[in-house]
Amino acid sequence: MTGNDTVRRVLERGFGTEPPVGLDRDDLIARGKRRLRRQRAAAISGVALAAVAVLTVTSMTTSWFTGSPTGSAPAASRPTTTTTLATKPSSPKQRLGEALRTAPITWPDEITARTGNPGPHWYDFRYGYLPSADSTGYEANMKLDTPKGYRWLTIDVLGVPAGTHAPECVGAQSKKPLPDCFRTRFPDGTELRVDAETPADASYPTIVLVTVVRPDHTQVDVMETSSVGNGARSSQVMPTQVLIQLAKLPGFAMG
Repeated sequence: MTGNDTVRRVLERGFGTEPPVGLDRDDLIARGKRRLRRQRAAAISGVALAAVAVLTVTSMTTSWFTGSPTGSAPAASRPTTTTTLATKPSSPKQRLGEALRTAPITWPDEITARTGNPGPHWYDFRYGYLPSADSTGYEANMKLDTPKGYRWLTIDVLGVPAGTHAPECVGAQSKKPLPDCFRTRFPDGTELRVDAETPADASYPTIVLVTVVRPDHTQVDVMETSSVGNGARSSQVMPTQVLIQLAKLPGFAMG
């Protein structure tokens, strides 16, 4: 198989059958979203049919897994006294954004700036894709600037029905096993799937997709990718274990 054949196979597996020529950032992200939708639809269908997947438990380091209390201000002694009340986020989007902003993770030193899309803050969430009528979803999308170019980090947080499972490590269209995909289940019921795709041609982007389905009926999809050319960086910048830590953030609970 030639280098070009490998590139076509990887991109087709990740984003469908469209040719990679002329990809821009929006097109690339849209294709990634379509793949997520196919995976989620398959998972939801499996729940409806009561098809329980057999999962292989694999030993992994616990280092891959890694809120503020609301207080009452003292009563004012005079009407003119001003007090500052400790407040908590007033909406799910704000709560998720605060969890991301204060996440106890180590961002790589290579990242010189994080910019939200549409923003205004890098940690802002908006309403995202809903895989079923029983789901609730929010999305954060940020640009990660590095000296070698930019990458895109997308985080989808979903409230999903009981019995939802992480997708199998097979192609959404080909149904063939994905060579660089890992899937496991932990004793607490958490399911993890990691799919890393690195094209043979370094001019095309590495794509890393982490999916975590938690016992609290929360599914988190964390995807790092980029565009082709135009100042984009093809290589991964966020370590996979950090992407998993993001997916495991307690503040992302939707259940």
